[in-house]
Amino acid sequence: MRCKSLGRFAGIAALLAPVSCQTMEQVEEDRSARISAFQGSTMADFSGETGLTASSLYPITGGRVFVVDGPPVAWSYGGYSNVTASRLLIQTELNERGATADGWTIGGTTRTGPCQLLPI
Repeated sequence: MRCKSLGRFAGIAALLAPVSCQTMEQVEEDRSARISAFQGSTMADFSGETGLTASSLYPITGGRVFVVDGPPVAWSYGGYSNVTASRLLIQTELNERGATADGWTIGGTTRTGPCQLLPI
């Protein structure tokens, strides 16, 4: 009888082992990897896959930085309220295709704010 109970316990433990919570560091590493996967892609590829488009841009030496603003996140605690949004800065270089979305190749990204809501 004891062996059956032990076997059931081991089986249940094996089923539950893969189910766990991710730490914030693991979530951040996963998001960084997914965003980094777009390096070498064009802005057209990025927008096509994520549905995100730039809200503004500014020139830099050798390229442009596209600014993608995420959805606002509102929160309140103890009578204090705040609304913030994520911001993704995408550094690009002009490629041979011209100055359209497929003419800018992603070289790197920087992000701030609650970017966990971005569909990346």
